[in-house]
Amino acid sequence: WGNKQSFVGLKGGFGTIRAGSLNSPLKNTKNNVNAWESGKFTGNVLEISGMAQREHRYLSARYDSPEFAGFSGSVQYAPKDNSGSNGESYHVGLNYQNSGFFAQYAGLFQRYGEGTKKMEGYYLYNIPSLFVEKLQVHRLVGGYDNNALYASVAAQQQDAKLYGTWSANSHNSQTEVAATVAYRFGNVTPR
Repeated sequence: WGNKQSFVGLKGGFGTIRAGSLNSPLKNTKNNVNAWESGKFTGNVLEISGMAQREHRYLSARYDSPEFAGFSGSVQYAPKDNSGSNGESYHVGLNYQNSGFFAQYAGLFQRYGEGTKKMEGYYLYNIPSLFVEKLQVHRLVGGYDNNALYASVAAQQQDAKLYGTWSANSHNSQTEVAATVAYRFGNVTPR
């Protein structure tokens, strides 16, 4: 309720199949990466939301497996949303949870998409500044949560081959790491 996803689906012992506007596996790791819940307006202050630039909600089809011995997974396919070059993307997510410990992997693979930066400000329209020929994003999150102590570490690797730039065969790669520790005192959680 209230998470902006809209879909039709089928759920059973085999898992869950959905089609519609769905969060990606990258977006599903967000709560373990960004415990401060910083967003569009506070992200520049906390600098946490930079890792979340590739988290989106896609018009897509997604399968989520049932949990087996603490392990679960998901695969997602998002077709291109316009004409022209291929823009479809493929997503994968793997999760593990046991006795308060958790680990998550999320991956995104895309050809011919928009870049991660947009020209904003006094422009009439927000225009992608870079176009991506090939994009891969890999995020690994691990930690511990026992309802009082919360600790997590996240690492993300983005690798993009760009086109439409001044130099041929431009390449952009970045690695980001974030750590979070919190302790809950009843309803108060200093972070």
